[in-house]
Amino acid sequence: MSDSPVSGAVITPYTAFLDDLGREPSAAECERWAREHPGAPEEPRALVDAGWFTARGGRHEEALALFRRAVEFGGEFGRDAQVGIVDQLYALRRGQEAEEAQRALRAELDAQPAKFTDLRIFDDMVEVLTEAGESESALKWCEAG
Repeated sequence: MSDSPVSGAVITPYTAFLDDLGREPSAAECERWAREHPGAPEEPRALVDAGWFTARGGRHEEALALFRRAVEFGGEFGRDAQVGIVDQLYALRRGQEAEEAQRALRAELDAQPAKFTDLRIFDDMVEVLTEAGESESALKWCEAG
């Protein structure tokens, strides 16, 4: 498989940063990119990436803080961040807060016209809830998607 960009793919400053690294970035690198590019359209994406890399390292409170920063931007990356928040709350054994966060995300999705990108959010929520042992909730998200 080629590492070259897909024909017609849009190269953005953040994707160029990722490509230039030539390897998976660290959480610190993603967070630094976000800090150095305030107001950039992909600032929340960098924060979400930093959140997932931080979570992978077992630093759930730090990851939660990164996802909460990203959610403030709203939009697609804000919804990605909401999925991360639910995941981290379950990892921290804060189930009631996780349930509240997933209800808020679901209400946001239900209140707007459906978009193709929203299917990914439903899929991600099913994965997060399944991993958290919340089978009934995962099934509801699967059916809704």
